[in-house]
Amino acid sequence: MLRAFTFQFNVSRYQAMSACVSLMRQWARQGDRRFFVRCIGWIAGMTLPLVALGCRNSASPVDGARHQVIWRVPVSQVGGGWHGTPAIVGNRVFFELNNGVTAFDVGTGAVLWQSAVKPNASPAAENIVARGGRLFLAEAVEVLGLDAATGAILWRFTPDAQAAESESAVDDVAMYIGTRTHKVYALDVRTGTALWTTDIGPTWSYPGFIKGMSVSGDTVYAGGVRYLNQFGGISAGVIAALDRRDGHVLWMYQGPGNGQFSVNSAPTVAGRLLVASDLGGAFVAVDRMTGQEVWRVNGTIGYFGPHAAPVVVGSQVYVGSNDKSVYRADLATGSVVWKTDTRGSIGTFTVCNQTAFANNQRLFALDTSSGQVVSTLLVDSGEDFLTSGFAVAPDRVLVSGSQAVYAIGC
Repeated sequence: MLRAFTFQFNVSRYQAMSACVSLMRQWARQGDRRFFVRCIGWIAGMTLPLVALGCRNSASPVDGARHQVIWRVPVSQVGGGWHGTPAIVGNRVFFELNNGVTAFDVGTGAVLWQSAVKPNASPAAENIVARGGRLFLAEAVEVLGLDAATGAILWRFTPDAQAAESESAVDDVAMYIGTRTHKVYALDVRTGTALWTTDIGPTWSYPGFIKGMSVSGDTVYAGGVRYLNQFGGISAGVIAALDRRDGHVLWMYQGPGNGQFSVNSAPTVAGRLLVASDLGGAFVAVDRMTGQEVWRVNGTIGYFGPHAAPVVVGSQVYVGSNDKSVYRADLATGSVVWKTDTRGSIGTFTVCNQTAFANNQRLFALDTSSGQVVSTLLVDSGEDFLTSGFAVAPDRVLVSGSQAVYAIGC
C-alpha cells in the first residue's frame, strides 16, 4: 500500500468528517488527493446563496508585491472551497464559488458579476476555460457556456455521465469534455451542440474515467485512468489522441499496470511531446505523433505522484508532487535538474515568471533557477487554506481558498 498522504490541515476542523469514511476508499482508488475537501463539500453542498463576499482587505491592493498578497477578497464558501482551476480573460479572473461563477477584477479584486449555474455547491467543475469572450465549465449534471462579460448563460448541454471530474479544454471550434464513462465530447462553442462523441475504451472490461483534456492543432488529447480490476486497486494511466474533426482515435498510450496508476490531469502539450502527471508516482513524456513513451521520472518510493499537470517553460518541466517535492527536469531527456522537499503533499502547482508556486495547504514560492524556497505564504492565516488551482497573470497568480480569493505577486 502506498503511504498515506501528508496533510497540513487539522482534520478536527471538520465535524462531519466521520460521514466521509465510506467514500474515502473509493476516491483514493480514483487517485484524487483532494477527497477530504470533496467529501465535506458533498455533505454541506445543499442549496445555498451564491456567495457571500466581504470587503476587500484594507491593506490592498499593493503594487509590485512579489511573493506577497496583493489583494484578498473574503468569501463565504461551502465545504472547504473550490478545488478547480480559474480562468483569466483580459483583466478579469473567474472562479467557481459555491453554486455559481464569480468574476473579479485582476488588478483590484473588485467583484464584477456573479452568476448562479446550478442548485447545489458540489460536486464542482475541475476548471473553467475561456475562448472568444465565452466561459465554459463542466458541472456534475450539465456543461455550460457563459458570456464572459456578463455571466449570462448562453447554453447548456447534458452528457451521458458526469463530466465534473475531468479538466476541460477549448479551441475556436469546440469545448472538449471527458466523462466517467470514458467518453469524449466535442461541443460547439456557440451553441453547445455535440459535434461528435468518442468512447476511448469501448472494449474495457472494468471502469475508466477521463481526468483531463488538451487540444493542439488538429488533435485532441484525453488523459485518464483505466481500471484493470473491478474496484481499481490495479489501474493504468492512459492518454488517447483523437482527430479533432470527427473524434476518431489516432493512438492510445497505456502506462504501467502493476499498481494504482492514473493520468490525473490534462496532458501538457510541449512541442512534439505530451508531459503528463501519473498519480502512481511519476511524471512522463509521450511522443505526440506516435504515443510512445519517451521518458519517465519516478518520484519518491512509497508516495503517490503528481496530481496537478506539469508546467513547461522553454526547455524545462516543473512538477509539484504528492511525494512532497517540486521537480525541475529537462524537457528533452527527463533528467532532473533539482528537487526540493516542501514537507507536505502538493495539491496545486504553477509557475509564474521565475517563481514556482506549490500549495500543500501552505503556499511555497521557489526560485525556478535553483529550487530554493524564497518565501512561504499564508502561514499565519488562521483557518484559511488554499484549495483551488492557479490562474496566471503577467505579474501575479490568482487562487482561492476556504475563506478568500487572493492575488499573489510573482
